[in-house]
Amino acid sequence: MCSSLMATQGDEIPAVEAAAKSSEQSNASPRSSHSAPPTTAVSAEEEQDAVAPSSNANASTTRLNSHQQDGEAQEKLQRKPSVLQKAGRWVRSRLGRPLADGDLEADGVNGPAEDPDYFLEKLALGASTQAMEGGVTSRGRCHCCGGGRVSCCPPAIDPSKPFHYQWLIVVTIAVLYNMVFVVGRAVFWELDNATPYLWFALDYLCDAIYLADMVVHAHEGYLEQGLMVRDTRLLRKNYFQSFRFKMDTVSVLPTDLLYVVLLRSAVGPSSGDAAAASNSSDLLSGNQVAGSPTPFRPCGAGPHVPCPVIVRINRLMRIPRLLEFFDRTETRTSYPNVCRILKVVLFILLIIHWNACIYFAISYAVGFGTDHWVYNITGARNSSLSRQYIYSFYWSTLTLTTIGETPQPETDAEYLFVVIDFLAGVLIFATIVGNIGSMITNMNAARVEFQNRMDGIKQYMAFRRVSPVLASRVIRWFDYLWANKQALDEGRVLSALPDPLKAELAIHVHLDALRRVRLFQDCEPGLLVELVLRLTLQVFSPGDYVCRKGDVGKEMYIVKRGRLIVVADDGRTAFATLGAGSVFGEVSILNIPGNRTGNRRTANVRSVGYSDVFCLAKADLWRALEDYPEARRSLLERGCQLLRKDGLLDEDELKKAEAENESIKDKVKRLEEQMGKIQKYVHHLQMENDAHKAVISQLQNGNTERRSSDCEIVPCVVVNSSEQEQCLEDSTSESEEETTVVENPKGA
Repeated sequence: MCSSLMATQGDEIPAVEAAAKSSEQSNASPRSSHSAPPTTAVSAEEEQDAVAPSSNANASTTRLNSHQQDGEAQEKLQRKPSVLQKAGRWVRSRLGRPLADGDLEADGVNGPAEDPDYFLEKLALGASTQAMEGGVTSRGRCHCCGGGRVSCCPPAIDPSKPFHYQWLIVVTIAVLYNMVFVVGRAVFWELDNATPYLWFALDYLCDAIYLADMVVHAHEGYLEQGLMVRDTRLLRKNYFQSFRFKMDTVSVLPTDLLYVVLLRSAVGPSSGDAAAASNSSDLLSGNQVAGSPTPFRPCGAGPHVPCPVIVRINRLMRIPRLLEFFDRTETRTSYPNVCRILKVVLFILLIIHWNACIYFAISYAVGFGTDHWVYNITGARNSSLSRQYIYSFYWSTLTLTTIGETPQPETDAEYLFVVIDFLAGVLIFATIVGNIGSMITNMNAARVEFQNRMDGIKQYMAFRRVSPVLASRVIRWFDYLWANKQALDEGRVLSALPDPLKAELAIHVHLDALRRVRLFQDCEPGLLVELVLRLTLQVFSPGDYVCRKGDVGKEMYIVKRGRLIVVADDGRTAFATLGAGSVFGEVSILNIPGNRTGNRRTANVRSVGYSDVFCLAKADLWRALEDYPEARRSLLERGCQLLRKDGLLDEDELKKAEAENESIKDKVKRLEEQMGKIQKYVHHLQMENDAHKAVISQLQNGNTERRSSDCEIVPCVVVNSSEQEQCLEDSTSESEEETTVVENPKGA
């Protein structure tokens, strides 16, 4: 029994271990190589079952399968990304930092990542291949933590990404809130006392945005030698050493703690001052005493008790972030002049608002209603918050613009404030009005230039006494140009761009039109770029002839917009209609010899309405083909094929012209080809000569051996010297005859 049990155990346990090992291998996934897969452990109950008889083997196998399924389920749960991992990947993608290796696979997405920025990202990726201490590369690997998958450093932020601009919008809202309400609530206390909890929440929400903006600013990439710096250590160092960091730090200082100091200093009136005590009691009850300044009171005591929110004035030091937002908006929008005008209007309103708050504060300090210059708060109508602010804003507008009559000041402080206001108004608004005037001039610069050109044409036609019909056509042509934005000089506008950007922009605009030309299909990209840069736009009026039959072809045409018709000589019979994308005149600009038409137009093409047509001149084409000789030959061959297809090519004249127009380079090339053929033929002859010499040498060696053998068999018996000489002469003559027979086998 024991032996059977041991035998069963010896057979069962290896099977269990093998099953567990196979389960581990099947559960291991290459996608989760960073985490160890869960192993299938064998419990004590399974070991006891393994010692049992062999009849329990099926039950053990069933339990192993259930454990395998549980292990797979657990591993799936482990491989499933957590909420924090998903949030981290989302933040990295929004900040412009590519996902780390395996992030897409962990999410089960095999699609390509977001395309990087065309210029900056390309350079940055090339620079990030070098090892940098304590930074994050473009692949999201952190060097300071050993290249782990999860970076310990916040990602670098690309200022060219949309996220950065969206964040600037959030910061701008917070800055504008502080610029408007910090000063306003410090003066118009009823506004602050109405909803203190709302202002408390908004204030500290803006403070949180300021703190988050410091973190964002500390990780903003910047350009150095044309490359985007993404090393977080360098980004932080650059930010902490800048003056902006000092301003940002001052703007988030907890100056709200000064509330406590100010409240303690305003606990109550000084002893022995009964008038101040009565005034304070009136203020605490919500009444205002005319003719006497009110002491400082905590918030919520009354509708006209000041609030120490002015201690948050340091929040206005984030104005540079507001200016950065306006600068980026001007570069992103298609209407930069409108954006500049709106910016100027916003600053005007802010200056008027601040000046109105200062006027109301001076009225409070002097005493409401003490004279005609200060604000009179008496009466239910004047005591409302809306009337207080509107009147102060009205007074500030009149003073700064110096266009209205204001009450004359009476005290020295009032005179001083009015003088400062007048000087500030003259300086500020002179600058503002000048800027607005220049902006409006820039907005109308194109219209003014176009109008000057049209006025010059009108004066010329009037001086030359042009017929009214023709003059009307010219004016309508100018009107069409302006209405369809065709009056813009593309060459002058694009002249400021470098050649690579100019070529890329021209390709984006004109390459599709150029690809429609059969002649330029399958052409070199470099030649297409050269031709695209030489395309010009022409606008034809209704009834204008684009080309006439018999004219020498100097241009090819690509219809961009409009409708053209091919008409007979009478101008009435229409043979065909050409619409957008049609091409004609492409063969004539190649100047192919043997063209039966003589490179002349074979039909009349007339514009039905206003038509926009791209033109490519023959001179521009041949100037571009000078640098592409292979493309030149290819275009000529393709043009000949088109002429052969239409039956317009004279082959004899083509060959004759090719022989006459053969250039020196072509002649030298042809001679080199012929010399190469001759050298190959001479080399072949030399090889044959060497082979013949080898055969002759073999035959000579064979004859020599045969003569030596004949001499041994039939020896010559020489009696005297005369007979010896005769024998030698006979042998020599025989050898010469044999040699002659070998060299001239045909004669033999």
